[in-house]
Amino acid sequence: PSPLESAMIERLRATLHVISGKEVVLHEETEPALLGGVLVELEGKIYDGTVRMQLEKMKQRIAREY
Repeated sequence: PSPLESAMIERLRATLHVISGKEVVLHEETEPALLGGVLVELEGKIYDGTVRMQLEKMKQRIAREY
């Protein structure tokens, strides 16, 4: 994965500001194991929009169906 573009970072910061009602300071890291997407920890909650998590959820849905 590659770092987010500055416009994306600002959109993410603005969205998190709306969710939290607070000023948001982002700490950006690139972690290849996530495969892509965004993982956010905000006020003790984790918002996982990573490709790895989406694949895991898909795997669980398939396993439940069969």
